[in-house]
Amino acid sequence: MRGWFVAALLLVSGGCALHEGGNRTELGADVLVTFKAGQFRDPLPGGSQHAYRAAHTWSVTLHARKVMNAFARDHGLVEIEAWPIEALGVYCVAYATDSNETAAQLTSRLQADPRIELVQPNHRFAGMTRTAPAYDDPLFALQYGRYQHALQEVHAVSRGERARVAIIDSGVDVGHPDLSGQIRRQIEFLESDSTAARLHGTAVAGIIGAASGNGEGLVGLAPAADIQVFAACAERGNETLCTSLSLAKALSEALEDDVEIFNISLAGPDDPLLESLIKRAMDRGHVVIAADNSPSSLNFPANLDGVVAAREDNPFWFAQGEQLSTQAGGGYRVFSGSSMAAAGLSGMAAVIRAVNNPASTRAALDWLEAADCTVEPPVLEGIEVSKLCPAR
Repeated sequence: MRGWFVAALLLVSGGCALHEGGNRTELGADVLVTFKAGQFRDPLPGGSQHAYRAAHTWSVTLHARKVMNAFARDHGLVEIEAWPIEALGVYCVAYATDSNETAAQLTSRLQADPRIELVQPNHRFAGMTRTAPAYDDPLFALQYGRYQHALQEVHAVSRGERARVAIIDSGVDVGHPDLSGQIRRQIEFLESDSTAARLHGTAVAGIIGAASGNGEGLVGLAPAADIQVFAACAERGNETLCTSLSLAKALSEALEDDVEIFNISLAGPDDPLLESLIKRAMDRGHVVIAADNSPSSLNFPANLDGVVAAREDNPFWFAQGEQLSTQAGGGYRVFSGSSMAAAGLSGMAAVIRAVNNPASTRAALDWLEAADCTVEPPVLEGIEVSKLCPAR
């Protein structure tokens, strides 16, 4: 190995969360690998002394490039950028990973590689002041009542940043003042020929992602989430109706986009095709939240193992079965049913996922789904899950 030594440091959100691939800030890089400085003072072939991807005096040999590429390939990493840390005498390469492993699992795996000298978590640090957001949204108090401070505390930690949420529902009125700019894209698989045909999806979207601090009515649970709408349903009379075909198209598209949280505020008969798609999503580590329609036999997909079933009578302040939300065409109204509870769970799932890994997010949702606040809650980064319970 010509004396090649590799030291790796793991950057995580909350000590154990690995972010998905895609656009990242500096806090989003997953793995930093440092090579000893002496490896880079040899000239490149042909005598070039130019630095590797940075205007520094150190250069990287082809052998170093080969080692870094092999290390990335062997561990499923993607290079983001590289730079020298001259004070430590090392050259650092940032890698990203789509792994759903915890920090401990990834550290253990990397330590088994003979090229690794050191692996350690790079813990998150913060100033010891906590400032809860102050919202000027006039209907905020009506949404959460005595729990509005609980949401402010949660939002001081996470507002769902970069968590990818799919709303599989009717279309959404993206022109609503509280939803303008909140929906990254909307794809329609079933024609919605009027604003009224977007009633259900607009209500769900408002609970999850209504804009905060904009002087308009509501505050969504995850106003910074990356929300996409896959419109597979439309209002027909007093019902929101979908088909197996439209839902299958929507689920397929959402799977291709690798969304993390599927909100399906719907219920109907068992459907083998849709079941296959939903199970594929869960096999990939995605969270599927559906409206519980029990004791009716028309309780698919909430009746599937692994799907988080949102009950209308759950005790959580953020996922009530009766909620004020955005109304298609403008304005606000109270909506009732387990669809609203599912939207609330999806919004909180996005908030949790933004600062925790998929496994921790799923553990929190399982605890919430059990709706038993007397059981010891899972430990999350930045969020005290017990505060999501009603006051006791």
